[in-house]
Amino acid sequence: EALISSFTAVSAAIIIMIAFSFVPAAITIFVVKEREIAAKHQQMISGASIYAYWSGSYAWDICMYMVPWISTCFFVRVFGIEAFQGENLFPVCLLFLGYGFATIPFTYCLSYLFKSHSTAQNLILLINFLT
Repeated sequence: EALISSFTAVSAAIIIMIAFSFVPAAITIFVVKEREIAAKHQQMISGASIYAYWSGSYAWDICMYMVPWISTCFFVRVFGIEAFQGENLFPVCLLFLGYGFATIPFTYCLSYLFKSHSTAQNLILLINFLT
């Protein structure tokens, strides 16, 4: 019984890790694409401040992150993965939330390494999957 429970918890953790690896990869596409087509430059010329640009991007990405975060917390609860239940549910959901708040700025920093949005998406996905 304990072995099956441990196997289920590890399997769920791996699947969640894979799913959450796609979030920063999706964010990277838009940041690099905006740089490719000079959309950020056009906004700066139009009078938008750099602070407004990045805080707006961050706010949007956090709002988009809320969908997978809420879904994951919901499904962890619904499927009753024993290792994530009870007193562990709140810390696990808080950990997932913290991941979103941390990975979005990290992804912004990594996006400067790429000139192509498709290369950026693939390599950011790989980096997040491996780490």
